[in-house]
Amino acid sequence: MTYKNELKISLFSFAMTCLYFITVVQKLVWISWYNTLKYTILFICGIYIFRNFPLIKKNLDNKLTGALGVFSVSASYSAVNNFENIKNRNVILATTVLLLSIWEFYLMIACAKGKGKTKNVVHLYKNLTAITIAVTDVGVLFVPTIDNGNYLIGTKFSVTYLHILLVALYLASNKANQKKDNRAVLTLLITLSVLISLKVECATGIIGLLIYIVCYLNKEQFSKFFLSAKTFIVSILVVDSFAVAYEMILNNRYIQNIISNVFHRSLTLTGRANIYQKLPIILETNLIWGNGCGSAYEIMQRYTPYADAQNGVAQWIIQVGVVGTIALFIALALCFTNPQKNLTNRGEVEIAILIFVFIVLSAIEITFDTMFIALVLLFGYLRLENSCMRKY
Repeated sequence: MTYKNELKISLFSFAMTCLYFITVVQKLVWISWYNTLKYTILFICGIYIFRNFPLIKKNLDNKLTGALGVFSVSASYSAVNNFENIKNRNVILATTVLLLSIWEFYLMIACAKGKGKTKNVVHLYKNLTAITIAVTDVGVLFVPTIDNGNYLIGTKFSVTYLHILLVALYLASNKANQKKDNRAVLTLLITLSVLISLKVECATGIIGLLIYIVCYLNKEQFSKFFLSAKTFIVSILVVDSFAVAYEMILNNRYIQNIISNVFHRSLTLTGRANIYQKLPIILETNLIWGNGCGSAYEIMQRYTPYADAQNGVAQWIIQVGVVGTIALFIALALCFTNPQKNLTNRGEVEIAILIFVFIVLSAIEITFDTMFIALVLLFGYLRLENSCMRKY
């Protein structure tokens, strides 16, 4: 390998590392100039993408690119249309940053596939997640929370989800590189996830980890289920319909017993039932086109004392409307389509299971964020790269 090629690979890793801290990790509370850092990262990665666009163009998926294009146009229209209606947030700026983050990650993953380095991204992100968790957990244990109870990377949900992500990326990296799992390391990661979830008092994190472990232990039987585009879409529709059918579900005495006696939570699900009662009125404010990215907080505050919709699909509809939401999830579903059947799993199943976990949690939490989108894109291109390897 020449020095020039080593330099190119290191620049690629640097760009992917930068994107990690604005897509997977979406907030660094202790850094007051984080927004400036985010804009700088987008600029730097934009230059790298421009210089490597011929390679990237060859590895873009036309259908996925088109669907993301429709989503982008819809989200941009919503932002421009609501610029004067949203007072506390510049929705045009928020939409621009979000779209640039998604597009740059997509283009960089296409670049990774062109270099045959998608599995390297999985390994890199595993290491970056481990480092981020180490620093975050020190803060959780020894540094008081700041900015309304936030930790280094945000809320308690962000902290616990990152721990589950590390478990998934550890397993996926080993599979992608055909290495055996170290049971001691895996046990340590799971134990740490549980302990931190208990420390920050996030039952959702423990539930998510439990679902992941159960699914992983049965992945051989259900791998086709997790890798299906139909499963992806149907799961989202079924799970997130909880915001509509919550009364019927919560009236079941078995469900009531689990909520009250197992998780020791109120039957309002910490106020979520009150949010879901208001959702029809909230969504009707701009059902078709939404109110602009970053508008959810202000819209929710107009009708409730809560900061978000506590439901993944509803949160997107509030921001980009039905049109944008449908376009986004069609784009993500395309990552699950693959003409090659019966592929040897090289890490994609482990990532797909985590995606499924986040879908389940989206019934009562906001899990359809840029980390979710980045995971789906990474999954899609890892699967595509593995498919190409099978041809030779």
